[in-house]
Amino acid sequence: MPIRMEIRLTGDDVPGMLGVLRREMEGRRRTAMFKAMTLLKAEAQARAYSPEGKARRGIGYSVTGTGEALRGILRKRNQAAIFSQRNRAAGAKMPPVRRIRAWLRRKGQDASPSVAFLIARAVGRRGLHGHPVMADALRAKRAEMLATFRDILRWRR
Repeated sequence: MPIRMEIRLTGDDVPGMLGVLRREMEGRRRTAMFKAMTLLKAEAQARAYSPEGKARRGIGYSVTGTGEALRGILRKRNQAAIFSQRNRAAGAKMPPVRRIRAWLRRKGQDASPSVAFLIARAVGRRGLHGHPVMADALRAKRAEMLATFRDILRWRR
């Protein structure tokens, strides 16, 4: 699930009180959102465990909307990044053996069907603890991101 961030600056008189034209305020909002999303993306990529780099490269962001409806969305583009986030409950159905074999081959380990079956059975019995790098990244960079949005309210030329 993507992390959605929404910043609302309410009131039509806010740009007028600050002496800032509406277009300039909109530009500042978008710039701040792009800076905040870049910070968040870099932190999530740094926290993602990815020996081949697939999970890191699979993290991206988009900025949509205007005005009060401006939204930044941090998303995972590939399965490697998505599945590393999730927990797998103990006692659940075991994962497909063929996928475990492919994983073992990528790791340079013995990818025989019997070894893959034993790993899949253990995962099914014990479960797996996910690595919620997106949520961890948001907690780590929250203060910096809010500071970025506070900066748009300061008039500088």
